[in-house]
Amino acid sequence: MIARGIIRALGIFSKGVATPRLSSALLGRSLCLPAAQYAKDRLATFELLPQDQNTESFQQRMKSAKVFYDAKIFANNLEGDQPYSLQRAVTKVAAADVEASRYGEMADGSAWPGAEFFMQLKSGDPRGLSPDERIQARKKIIASRALISRFGGYPANSMITTLRKPYEAYIFTMAGMQFENAKLDYKTCIVDAYNHPEKYQALQKEFASEKNELLPFEYIPLKTGLFRYIQRDASTGNFTTGFSLKNAILLHRDTYFKTLVEDFTLLFASAEKMTEGNKKMYFKLPLIGMGYFARIEGCYDIRNYLIPIFLSALRRALEKQTFKHLHTIEIPIFEEETAQIVDVFFRENSFDINNIKVIFTPREDILDFTDVDSKEYDLCVLNPGDANSFPGNEIGLSKNGPTSVESAIGNNTDIRYVQNHLLNPNITQRENWIGVAIEDQQYHYTNNEQHITPRP
Repeated sequence: MIARGIIRALGIFSKGVATPRLSSALLGRSLCLPAAQYAKDRLATFELLPQDQNTESFQQRMKSAKVFYDAKIFANNLEGDQPYSLQRAVTKVAAADVEASRYGEMADGSAWPGAEFFMQLKSGDPRGLSPDERIQARKKIIASRALISRFGGYPANSMITTLRKPYEAYIFTMAGMQFENAKLDYKTCIVDAYNHPEKYQALQKEFASEKNELLPFEYIPLKTGLFRYIQRDASTGNFTTGFSLKNAILLHRDTYFKTLVEDFTLLFASAEKMTEGNKKMYFKLPLIGMGYFARIEGCYDIRNYLIPIFLSALRRALEKQTFKHLHTIEIPIFEEETAQIVDVFFRENSFDINNIKVIFTPREDILDFTDVDSKEYDLCVLNPGDANSFPGNEIGLSKNGPTSVESAIGNNTDIRYVQNHLLNPNITQRENWIGVAIEDQQYHYTNNEQHITPRP
């Protein structure tokens, strides 16, 4: 705490700055030089252009950029513009995409076409990713070293501190699961009367018979508040709430849990490869997907159901897999409601798994490492991204400062440049794509030149 106080005393304090509007590049075009120049111009306008571009350290950060991917998800489908390719997952994105495409910034600067435009895209469309491709695009991570020049700005009452001596960290941009639109991850994890009528009716009969005592734990009826179920009309697909279990949507716990275990394995395996085991890793891991993504139809908050499963999946990944250099995972808690949920399931503010310490830190900034010895640890951060945006997201959409963890990270580091495929050609080079083949209790790296059996 003393070290943090000294750093902040020496830092330059400022009010929240407007979340900047970033680049302009024709949607789906990769490495278009005019678009890249325009992106640089926009960064310069908002004073976010890296100040050390002529230095060797900046070039090393650019060269450090890698794309990690689930080798079984993208099996034998890396390069090319065919549906579901890794190349599309990396390049066919908008500049910003917020609230399930209700708001955003087109990469060519044109008017935002609205949510239905994106939700109606077919897989392989040259204009962007289809909803199904966005679900799959979550299974990739854009990673690089990045320069942290300040921290703060999110939540809104967090003072921005400009560091007199910036420091580097490894930043991993990975999208969380999205429940706010029924065409995204919602449809893979939730059974309802509209999307799965036959399966839903069979489950309703099981609920009525009360013979399977474990059913409510496997298929969890979701509520808003204490008494009202979140319901989806079987005919119209419209969402509402009511006291009856009829038409209540059901979260399939195992699907959500297993997907998260794979996500954590991909993340920490990527970190092991990026850091090359020179030091122990100190990893800041926000509760990814627990913001707007955790609101059914953008309205009904289901964090109280998701967070316990999220933390259980984290525990399972750490128990089953071996991450030799992962030493500490810090989970910052930004909202009081989230802190209350965590407190219900974890009375202590830390626990240990396989010699890895997991700690909860209420109201700590995601980029504040002033209490961590960078000589002893490799500093790592998970940036909670969006599968349909450049790393940083929310650019140009807020007049009052960062409105998410990701936008704050984008403003306080150089990832808007270093992790943008239009500005950093290393991201689209095949030799910088690294596959992670995930099994139940092990993983290994692959460039997918050898045969990898696709996951069903």
